[in-house]
Amino acid sequence: MLRKILLRLTYLVFGGAIVLVFLIIAQVNLDDLRLKVGGLRSVPDSTIKVGGLYSIFETGQVAGPICVIDRALVESYTLEENAPVRISNKLGSSLPTVSRWTANLFGFFGTDEIAGLLDRTGATTKVDWKGHTLDVSKVSQKTVFSASTVPLLMDAMYLADPQCERTVQQLARAGQCVTMIFRVATIAGQKIGYKLANDRLCIIPNSSTVGIKMPAKPTRLTASLSNMKDRFGLLDHSIATGN
Repeated sequence: MLRKILLRLTYLVFGGAIVLVFLIIAQVNLDDLRLKVGGLRSVPDSTIKVGGLYSIFETGQVAGPICVIDRALVESYTLEENAPVRISNKLGSSLPTVSRWTANLFGFFGTDEIAGLLDRTGATTKVDWKGHTLDVSKVSQKTVFSASTVPLLMDAMYLADPQCERTVQQLARAGQCVTMIFRVATIAGQKIGYKLANDRLCIIPNSSTVGIKMPAKPTRLTASLSNMKDRFGLLDHSIATGN
């Protein structure tokens, strides 16, 4: 009798685990969106600004801006694009009745971030999440013009404030990773992701020939799952032309 009870409990646990794995893999979260719109990092500090120079650490935290520069100067080297984005999970969308359960699992594997966005939905931006699909009427991305623009912007910043260059060189020589925020993505006024000017090397003093390696992005379970889902072709996305 005891053996039968234990066997049934085992089946229940095993079945529950399978359902849980399905719910995790079949849903869409913000890390899926960050991955598909350009491999963005999650935002550790909502005050980060495009074109700013920051120190970045292995924990993913940022410190800065290192130099206080007239924002009008930085703005002249940046542009903003707005576009609707749709991210859909092929596994979840093929079984919508089951995957719809995930819409009630706020706080589960990144869906707490989705819940925060839903609370900010208004007249200018609409966010619709069905567990397996995320529709955002407007994702704003502010970006430095191009990779080749980064040194031009840095030269302009150094010219505007010579102390800025000295500070950057001092930090870099001390082994600290100094980098520029290249892009910031925003939904309904909330910053949801950012990209660095270089994902491999930090900005280094002009006199140095040895680059400081960029710290890897901190391991996030939801980000690892996003990479796995993308590798298996489960994530379908569309991004309309910006304006």
